[in-house]
This record gives sequence, C-alpha cells and structure tokens, in this order.
Amino acid sequence: MKMKVCPNCGSKNIYAIDGGVLGDKYRCEDCGYEGMLVVEIEKEEYDAWLKELKKEK
Repeated sequence: MKMKVCPNCGSKNIYAIDGGVLGDKYRCEDCGYEGMLVVEIEKEEYDAWLKELKKEK
C-alpha cells in the first residue's frame, strides 16, 4: 500500500489543504511545507527512504 509523505522532511503528517483542476495542494504539519509535490512510497520502502533523506541533509 502506498502512502504520501512530505518531500522536504519525510513526515507522514501531510494533508491535502486545497484541490483544483491541476490537483491537490498539501501541507506538512511537521515542517510547514506547502506544495503540490508529495512522495508516494510503499510502506515497506519508507524506512530505507527516510534514512537516505536524513543522510542527504
């Protein structure tokens, strides 16, 4: 099952705040990111992806 996560901090606390013809706009409750881009990732791959994201920062 795929889940949506914040592309900035990797948080699962991301919610659609607006929608329109071009798609949804999201907000991350943890870092404040707002935008249309989110990462859709399989639950099984999330931990490894998050580890790589943290390494890059």
